[in-house]
Amino acid sequence: MKIFTLQKAALFILCVIGFASCQDKWDDHVEGLGNNAQNNLYEVVNSDAKYSKFADLLQKSGYADVLKSSKNFTLILPNNSAIDEVASTVDFTDSLALRAFVGYHIINSAYPVNNTADTIRAKNIRNKYIDFVNGNFNNIEPDLANQVAQNGIFHVVSHALTPYKNIYNFLMSFNGGFAQKMALLSFDTLKPVGDTILPFRSPAVISTLLSPMLLEKQKYTYFILKDDFFNAEYSKLEPYFTTSYAEDGPRPDSTTVYFNRLNMLQNLIVPGDFSESNMPDSLTAANGFKFKVDKSQIISSHVVSNGRVYYVNSLPYSLKDQIREFKVLGKSPNSFIQGYNSGNVYYRTKRDLYNNTYTDIEVYAHKTSEYYINYVKNGAYKVKYKVYGRAISGLMGDPQTKEFTQYIQFFNPATGLFNLSVTDANNTTVAKFPYVVTPLNHDEVYLGEYDRPQYGALRLRLQSKATVTDNDNTLILEYLRFEPILP
Repeated sequence: MKIFTLQKAALFILCVIGFASCQDKWDDHVEGLGNNAQNNLYEVVNSDAKYSKFADLLQKSGYADVLKSSKNFTLILPNNSAIDEVASTVDFTDSLALRAFVGYHIINSAYPVNNTADTIRAKNIRNKYIDFVNGNFNNIEPDLANQVAQNGIFHVVSHALTPYKNIYNFLMSFNGGFAQKMALLSFDTLKPVGDTILPFRSPAVISTLLSPMLLEKQKYTYFILKDDFFNAEYSKLEPYFTTSYAEDGPRPDSTTVYFNRLNMLQNLIVPGDFSESNMPDSLTAANGFKFKVDKSQIISSHVVSNGRVYYVNSLPYSLKDQIREFKVLGKSPNSFIQGYNSGNVYYRTKRDLYNNTYTDIEVYAHKTSEYYINYVKNGAYKVKYKVYGRAISGLMGDPQTKEFTQYIQFFNPATGLFNLSVTDANNTTVAKFPYVVTPLNHDEVYLGEYDRPQYGALRLRLQSKATVTDNDNTLILEYLRFEPILP
């Protein structure tokens, strides 16, 4: 009992010492960061005549109660000269403009500043982000920094923060890039639904174009093209995006104009914020399109809330970079022959004779004549392709040790069947590519030429021979590679 009492007493003494030590450190911290620790941020703003003009705006904005609350905030506090500086550009009689201005200076949670080059993106109560870097806020240096209040931190500035526009709003208000602007606005269309006409915006437009341009959590580098270059690129690319849907028909999200514009605009959105000084030799757009920037063609550069915008005379695109080759992977089928047995389907990860790892699909001993696997590749260009395949058989553990023939068939929209004519490796017109798989052949096999009838989903079929004999009706595929034949 005495031992227990002594233990409690010792623990109590340690807690008192620890509390006193922590209190001393906090007092030192507060002393070094200002003497407003007993006042909340609202009281700080109203405690000094140097902030009287912001205090008046704060009260009118309706955000006063926010700074009285117990939640922690960071306040970028403009002094009176900062308010005078923006009085001619911000209409403080407009309640929306007033709330936007005041709210832009109030940040959720406490953010001190330091002089490191690391960027901290702090979200304010207007759901905008402010960059803390090198001791500045959006390149504005504070007069007084890291001042502690009861419910957060405040930094005093002589220049008010200017709310940056996001990429979308910048483009809409920019005096240039009109063709690009109209292309983006053209996606807002009307669609008949029964007896009603409803506004329609494709999900692809929202996810691939509007979200990166509007949302601010991630930064992007965006390019605005001068009209003559935009229009020339549109005309150059249009043949490769031709579809059968009428421009005034029921599918506004499937027309030639829609796909061509969508592709062009996707090419201009690059993840990351790249200044001219840190721009790499090659940029990669969010859709995988790679291109270079000729800095001599940059007309102007603009900081926006979610990155950076360049207005350019041109970009050194090549047609090969825009109309790119692609692969259809054997391991990614869309469907199988009806009633297939999954026990005969093998997804294999193997190491070839060059010690390279690869993954393929094999269907073996399925006992079905003309067994098939269907594949779909969305967004295939309207162009003639050279088609190559890679399929390896006969490695250790593979039951398929003899040569066999399989076939590649393409869907024909005119007939609704997989019988579109192609030109085989012998320059003969056939209804399907014969693909001879030779054991231990690790090279690509040239199959022939396939002419796409229109832009859109490419549907193809990997089919076995018309036999039920094992080793003769096997299917193996690592990939098919489609190389556009371009001028």
